[in-house]
Amino acid sequence: MNEEKSSAAGRLGMRLFLLSLSVLFTASMVGILVVRAKAATWPPEGAPPLPAGLWLSTGLILLSSWTLSAGYKRFSPGAGKVAANYLLVTNVLALVFLANQVLNWQALWPAFAARATALYAFSFFLLTVLHALHVLGGVVSLAVVTVKARRARLTLQGLSYAATYWHFLTVVWLVIFALLQVLF
Repeated sequence: MNEEKSSAAGRLGMRLFLLSLSVLFTASMVGILVVRAKAATWPPEGAPPLPAGLWLSTGLILLSSWTLSAGYKRFSPGAGKVAANYLLVTNVLALVFLANQVLNWQALWPAFAARATALYAFSFFLLTVLHALHVLGGVVSLAVVTVKARRARLTLQGLSYAATYWHFLTVVWLVIFALLQVLF
């Protein structure tokens, strides 16, 4: 019974955590929509186009969710080495996603420095950096479950929490990507 209560508390905690993150990301997006609505022209004169690397970022995070799902399906308690291989690939894809985001930021950095396009660039940076910081947290979580899987100490519940968070970040990225494509 105690394990059942612990599991229910963990699920509730995860739901509340994801709800709070949803509020954070939604508020950020609404803020950008307000800035966009109040701007005389959008994008502003001289604003660069969105970096093409955002498409690669999208492919990477989708692929990482797929490899995580594949590892999840192959997981069995006490014998997680096959799952660990998929989790390791997921980690590598997540790190490549972050490295690609740095390249995307470098592409738009000059617009951030220019007064005429600073708000435009700030809007881009706000969403993408906020997301990347949470991805970094996801990488830590994935690294922990990967090590535990290799040592045959991973539980299905632990893997489930990490996978839920990672898939949440994938969905958030897809919403951010769509918003960027529409507004920028």
